[in-house]
Amino acid sequence: MQAKTRSVNESKGFYKLSQIQRIGFGSGDLAQNLIYQTVSMYLLIFYTNVFGISAAAAGVMFLVVRIVDVIWDPIVGAFVDKRNPKMGKYRSYLILGGIPLTGFAILCFCNGFSGSLVYAYVTYVGLSMLYTLINVPYGALNASLTRDTNEITKLTSTRMFMANLGGLAVGYGVPIVVQYFSPDGKINSRESGEAWFITYVLVVWTVNCWGQ
Repeated sequence: MQAKTRSVNESKGFYKLSQIQRIGFGSGDLAQNLIYQTVSMYLLIFYTNVFGISAAAAGVMFLVVRIVDVIWDPIVGAFVDKRNPKMGKYRSYLILGGIPLTGFAILCFCNGFSGSLVYAYVTYVGLSMLYTLINVPYGALNASLTRDTNEITKLTSTRMFMANLGGLAVGYGVPIVVQYFSPDGKINSRESGEAWFITYVLVVWTVNCWGQ
């Protein structure tokens, strides 16, 4: 009788998730936060102290990117909702958007065009738009896994834990790695530009490892 009830519930979308499934899904939040938190915590420092952009210009750029996000986010949401690609309604964006996202993420911390405001705008706006293109369907995927409220609560708790774990790793780990590769042992000097690039390549490599 219990097996029959479970079968009926699952046919209606009330699936039970194992802890491994919850951790597997939550690892996506960990991976996303390795990129998002690095940008949130350190990109302004990189732009002003390493890349060579003035604080005022960087502040305006961050404002412009947030305005772009306000316009872009609902467009992506509507686009994803109205289409059903062959590789999956949500999965397609995660697969196809991952490579350009990691590319733009690395380019944001590249010091090869030092001081170029155009380069900073193109790479940062591109990163933000690609991040939204992946994050929106990834967030929507959560509701499609199960309709069971208890399972959703457990899944959300696991996702929050994994996301905070990623933020903790970035907060404490990134400065240590940059200092290690920096010739002067600093994270906010012109000489640390290559160290930031190497560090972010390692961050993106870690993200790809989690994705696999």
